[in-house]
Amino acid sequence: MKISVIIPVYNAENYLEECLNSVLLQPYKNLEILLINDGSTDSSYEICQRYAETDQRIKLYSQENQGVSVARNLGIEKATGDFIHFVDSDDYISPNMYTDLMEYIHTYQLDIICCKVTRDPLFTKPSSLEFIVRNGFDATTHGLLGNDIGPCDKIVKRSLLEGIKFPIHRKFEDVATTFKFYHRANKVGYLNTPYYYYRLNYNSATQTSFNSKQRYDYILSSIDRYNFAKEHNYDSTIAYCVSQIVEGCLSALTTMYVEHGNPKESPYYPKIRELILKYRNNKAAISLLNTKYKIFLYSFERAPFIHRKMALISAWSKRRKQKRKSVQ
Repeated sequence: MKISVIIPVYNAENYLEECLNSVLLQPYKNLEILLINDGSTDSSYEICQRYAETDQRIKLYSQENQGVSVARNLGIEKATGDFIHFVDSDDYISPNMYTDLMEYIHTYQLDIICCKVTRDPLFTKPSSLEFIVRNGFDATTHGLLGNDIGPCDKIVKRSLLEGIKFPIHRKFEDVATTFKFYHRANKVGYLNTPYYYYRLNYNSATQTSFNSKQRYDYILSSIDRYNFAKEHNYDSTIAYCVSQIVEGCLSALTTMYVEHGNPKESPYYPKIRELILKYRNNKAAISLLNTKYKIFLYSFERAPFIHRKMALISAWSKRRKQKRKSVQ
């Protein structure tokens, strides 16, 4: 069975060779590597060209910078393999990832297999091996509850992705997408062994806490997740999905205090206010918030001084944590 490995590439010259070598040197040779150059302005495209000239399994495509979602969607469109794996160009994979995981797929007749991801290159195996299989409904429920939502920790049967698109011009695109893979699957396997190694990029969407556009993108993805859960009767996940919309709104308000001083000056404020007022009395959802967010929610438009003070303290705390992590 052939795996189509889709690698969006944008300004990754410092890490790209390690990424490509980790894929090309896999003992599992039945691969198709789709490199999607997303308008890189460094030497990434030249590196891709050099590798494409030396290995016929590589197919190189180039586009103007449009973001990772457009690049992944193009990769899905061009893929011809039986399965698909997404790899980010600043990450790398374990030497036996495809051999090991495809063996599980073959043995258990899986549509998807998920592994663990790690930052630590010395961390190879857990103390005890755990492998479980879920049916499509249970796997989707698990995903809608915020588990295993990244696209890079799984190998997916290509037919499951037909007609599914990552939302474009948005961050947190995986939050709105990967549960749809599970929904179409019959059997999904989960292995607690890390095969995917990622680097923390402090300019990335998940590490940038003070960009209201990106925080709003998370809210949009959370709304997509909620609408899907409601439409397809995943009733046990509804409260969680709503809680993530509310939490996203409250996080966005923190960002707006930092960016504007007054959140009402942000173009996203009216919609965020509407969502908070809509869901603030949803007891099942609010019960899932931690104490900080509950106080933040209660003080919204009831105690503006407390609300603003908590937002600024939260912003200061996040900056401090990021600064500490960046020097580790």
